[in-house]
Amino acid sequence: MYSFKNAGSALYLDVCGGTDADNNNVAQYKGNSTVSQDFKLEKSSTGNGYILRAQVGGKTRVLDIYKTNGRVENGNNVQIYRNVDPIAQEWLIIPVNSANYKIVPRSNPALALTSYGSSNGSASGKSTTSAGNVFVSTYTGDKNQLWQIYKPDRTQVKNDYIGNINSNTY
Repeated sequence: MYSFKNAGSALYLDVCGGTDADNNNVAQYKGNSTVSQDFKLEKSSTGNGYILRAQVGGKTRVLDIYKTNGRVENGNNVQIYRNVDPIAQEWLIIPVNSANYKIVPRSNPALALTSYGSSNGSASGKSTTSAGNVFVSTYTGDKNQLWQIYKPDRTQVKNDYIGNINSNTY
């Protein structure tokens, strides 16, 4: 299990309310050591990326991008959903420096997982300007698009190189 802390806000990727339901919003939230902030990294069924399996409830839902006209586009919201759609659910985790990673949709690597502002998010705040919401947007390198990865014992996963993580070992 891993948790993902935003480099800009120092808040964690969080399944809102710990609710295990399709279309439940994912936002940033203060660290609270609950399963709402735990994700299991799994190699995708296509072998071309990772899925981030939420650890809430039955553990059947994964980090998912709400698509527009069947496509992953700039500004699309991030939620959890059953693991049924590689286009919206496969991610690449790419080191930016020794401490930070960008997490990009495999189907559109010009985008990156992005948080808005420095407040806790909510289940209902699903726009790109909702306090604390998480969505995908064009990668610019801003701190709100960089994520630190932590193990369950809260030690940070660091890296010594720049490039794709493809060893399947963390």
